[in-house]
Amino acid sequence: MKKLILSIFLFVILQNTEAQQFKGGMMFGFVSSQVAGDGYSGFHKAGLSGGFFVSLDLNPTSSLQMELHYIQKGSRYNDTTYQEDFQQYLLRLNYVDLPLIYQYRNKDFLFEAGLSTSFLLSHYEEKEYMESTYDDWKQVCFNTVFGVRYFLNEKWIVGVRTSNSINSIRKNEVEGNVYRYNRNKYGEFNDVLQLNLYYQFGSLK
Repeated sequence: MKKLILSIFLFVILQNTEAQQFKGGMMFGFVSSQVAGDGYSGFHKAGLSGGFFVSLDLNPTSSLQMELHYIQKGSRYNDTTYQEDFQQYLLRLNYVDLPLIYQYRNKDFLFEAGLSTSFLLSHYEEKEYMESTYDDWKQVCFNTVFGVRYFLNEKWIVGVRTSNSINSIRKNEVEGNVYRYNRNKYGEFNDVLQLNLYYQFGSLK
């Protein structure tokens, strides 16, 4: 699947290099995430992300960008002095994300929307400080992506983004699962907020 997607993207790039310009760069970000449907609400799981991107200029205001980055997602819950229910939960999901994003630039702002594919690298789950031995996490899931960026200058860009799972990230249904797009099936879904910093190399043509 990963090879097929990369091949299609490279084919599109090569077909357009004669008439259009594409750029590359690096990205690094901070992540706050939750899992809708696990019974623990709130973006309490912190994480990091980092990787690379290539963007293709379609015209002076529009571009198409593909990214390849590592990202930490999951869920966390601990009882507090305000809510002493003596529950504990931790879920770490480490992915390689492959977003394909359409971007529209308006002066110093860049608005983006697209889809991404997440490939699971590793997982860890514990409840009441006991590690779970279940391995029922899907290896591949799909997400919607929306965000906005601000150009500090032509090299440095800062942006915020939300990414939300389209299909369930868990193979089996468990207590607390919710509906999302498919009203005939429950599931658990990654919900992610990102604060990213981008460094753009410039034209690669």
